[in-house]
Amino acid sequence: MFTKRSSVVYLKYNKVFLICNYCADYGGNFLASFDYLANKLLSRGVIVYFVFPKESQSKNWEIDLSKYRVIYCNFNYKNIVDVVSRHLNKNDSAVIHLNFVSSLILTKFKTAINNRTRYVFHQHMAVNFGAKQIIKGIVLRLCAPKDVAYIGVSPKVYRDVKKEMGGNKSYLVLNAIDTDRLTTSTEKKSNDILIFGTDFMRKGVDLAIAAIKNTKISRACNLLVVTHNQKSARQLIINKFNEIPNFVKILPPSQNVEKLYKHAFLFLSPSRLEAFGYAVVEAAYSGDQVIISDVSGQNVLSKIPGVKMIQSENIQQLRSTIINAYENRKGNRKKANAAAHEYIDSHYSLEHWTCNILKIYDA
Repeated sequence: MFTKRSSVVYLKYNKVFLICNYCADYGGNFLASFDYLANKLLSRGVIVYFVFPKESQSKNWEIDLSKYRVIYCNFNYKNIVDVVSRHLNKNDSAVIHLNFVSSLILTKFKTAINNRTRYVFHQHMAVNFGAKQIIKGIVLRLCAPKDVAYIGVSPKVYRDVKKEMGGNKSYLVLNAIDTDRLTTSTEKKSNDILIFGTDFMRKGVDLAIAAIKNTKISRACNLLVVTHNQKSARQLIINKFNEIPNFVKILPPSQNVEKLYKHAFLFLSPSRLEAFGYAVVEAAYSGDQVIISDVSGQNVLSKIPGVKMIQSENIQQLRSTIINAYENRKGNRKKANAAAHEYIDSHYSLEHWTCNILKIYDA
């Protein structure tokens, strides 16, 4: 995608379309990452388009995208292809980067867009690989454009992408976090334990409650369950435990995620299934002790200093690790936090992520 003369890089694409089926109430690390990437592209003289569903137009995202060309449209395959086509001239060369859409949309692009286009399909979610993915892979090999790069966001997702599309077109690019919005607290004065539980069962909230129930932790600590579905969470807890234990506090999400991490001494992610785990990285960067399950997609995060890994769905092991974290909550974590910062900055920074994405664009 590029040629070199001396130290100057002459790009063969002048437009990049970031297709994002994204409607969350907050921009978060996803939009922070793509904003950082788009800024880099602007500095190269590339025209950047963000394409979102119409429903996203009402979102008050904390990330300002006004410097780019932002399009809101109906998010069916045909319309997305038509929107991109209308913004491409016959002499343009482009990169079309697809997020949170089915890879089968590539078959629609093939017949509608000129050949001077590179496609990047970004797989953000874990896949239960089976016959459906095998069939999809065959369809894509036959009917998708030839110049496509497929990205997985964790070793687990990357393995699934390789199974579907083969190793030659597949790339592993770990997600990034926006560390600018986080501060580190070396002294944790509360006894609060934090867990994110919008997807209640997948995130293992029931496992966390079972691990804490009837222990000294249940009398000394609060388990803060942050969820978009508070009513559903209450009912699921009652169904499982016949009550909502006194130590469980159900909270709505907060735009100020930094405050949640800063307040807690421990973050739990005993998930049954994960694609990656933004929150694990954020919590570790914020100075929390962190406990994760060893499920594929999340287990790679055990390399971060201060992150403890347990066997998935092992309540006894989760309980003993929580008790250990509680007993060590008032220790000086300055050295551990510095090690976590160094590791996260070198592996999960926006700059590191963007450089990896640009290598794929430019390949």
